[in-house]
Amino acid sequence: MLLLLHIQLFLLQFLSQIPCANMLMQCPFKVIIEEKEWFHYYKPGDYWITGIMSGIGARLYPFSFSKPPTHQLKSENTFYHILPFLLAVHEVNQNSRLLPNITLGYNIYQNFFNARMTYEAMLDVLSTGQENIPNYRCGRQKNLLAILEEMDSELFDHISNVLSIYKIPQINYSVINQMAEKNHHFPFSYRMTPNQEPPDSAIVQLLLQFQWTWIGLLSQDNEKGEKFKRRLEVLALKNGICIVLSGSVPEGNVQTSVGETLMQEKRKMLLSLIKSQIKIIVCQLDFQALGLLAAIIQMIDMTNTPIVGRVWIATTLTALSSGKIAEKKRIGNSHPMM
Repeated sequence: MLLLLHIQLFLLQFLSQIPCANMLMQCPFKVIIEEKEWFHYYKPGDYWITGIMSGIGARLYPFSFSKPPTHQLKSENTFYHILPFLLAVHEVNQNSRLLPNITLGYNIYQNFFNARMTYEAMLDVLSTGQENIPNYRCGRQKNLLAILEEMDSELFDHISNVLSIYKIPQINYSVINQMAEKNHHFPFSYRMTPNQEPPDSAIVQLLLQFQWTWIGLLSQDNEKGEKFKRRLEVLALKNGICIVLSGSVPEGNVQTSVGETLMQEKRKMLLSLIKSQIKIIVCQLDFQALGLLAAIIQMIDMTNTPIVGRVWIATTLTALSSGKIAEKKRIGNSHPMM
């Protein structure tokens, strides 16, 4: 009993030292100049919406507690992910008929395709002071309307695990995701895009139209990628299409020695697939996996004889990301994508 009393007194003393503040991000939106600054954008308002974006790849190293946390960015800032968010909020605030006498603010985070950064963003949203302590309020009103995100199934779960406790609406606007399968777990989740049929049948019909019956297959290294691979393999076999090589693109954020070894093995498999005589490659990749694939292709083109004559058949999610990747890596001319 005496120990419990000492713990309560310590917590009261600790919490009383946290100053009242709105959010950790106090500055309005501005273009980030230094690469090592974190990518958080905040604008105050009577009510605000939070956006959690994935547009920048980064290597986040484990905490060593002997030096400040470090990271290494893997791609340039992708403002085309953020600008529609900012412009939409600006348009709402300029129209007095939409929200009369109310100013809508925003709070945008980059999670770097990383679960740790996703949870850190969620803690910052739910906390009031300068420290991430959920449920501790010092004067802030409950004026968070919703959280917008474009996560895939895995990071979507990380956000929903937290928001379902607080009953905060979670709005997903990604093109293809597995939210429909998880609505019974997270009743406060909404998707802005309609349910779409898997593209497997259309891809098979395209292959048959051009008589491409000798193909390779690439997918994401997660549950969604495995499901896509299994479905396409069954349809290909029924229609006389041979999948010569099949592989998965490894995840970008690996922080253990075992994970590093596994990634090296998968990269070797990826190199063998790209260097093979297979001319048609079907791929189902997200932005991060496609960036890694483009980097490997660029590396091969720079060190060996350039690989030409490949046709990449992509799903919708991959095609939307391929434009920026191809422009950045300069691989669009020699590697057409359908």
